[in-house]
Amino acid sequence: MMVPEAAGEARAYTLSSDMAEIATAVDAVLGPMGESDPTGLLPPADADDFRLCVTEALNNCIEHSYQGQPGHPIRLQLFADPSAVRVCLHDQGTPPPEGLLTDEGAAALGIGMPPAFPPPDAEGDIPGAMTPEALLALPDGGMGWMLIRSLADRITLEQDGGWNILSLEKAVER
Repeated sequence: MMVPEAAGEARAYTLSSDMAEIATAVDAVLGPMGESDPTGLLPPADADDFRLCVTEALNNCIEHSYQGQPGHPIRLQLFADPSAVRVCLHDQGTPPPEGLLTDEGAAALGIGMPPAFPPPDAEGDIPGAMTPEALLALPDGGMGWMLIRSLADRITLEQDGGWNILSLEKAVER
């Protein structure tokens, strides 16, 4: 359900903690794949990266905060200014673990880039990323948070009145 409410908010959507609702929610707030975001600030490629980031965050919210249980509220809010587009996800589930936002904290939690992948080369390619050995080395989980951290330019987490608030920001390139 689309419900803009807060000052400066461009769009908002409230969904249930059901994986089947994620695509509809992301489309409602950020628009369809292959297009600029609704604010017109992000070009299609950056907007698609941000959609993936928000989709992964919603997956994590449902899987971890609500332990996969349907029927719990998640509120998405889209904000924008000339320098950035920001999406805030609000949920009332289990708070994220301490240290999640730092490299050290994520590594201690077993979340991060798998060791089988070296850093990208100058063209942005990851050498060996598609070899059978590299694919077999992928962990069963933890990749969503790595994607979120690599696709968002700024991430904050806070709790307010029983709500977990994850804020994901994508900078507007000039």
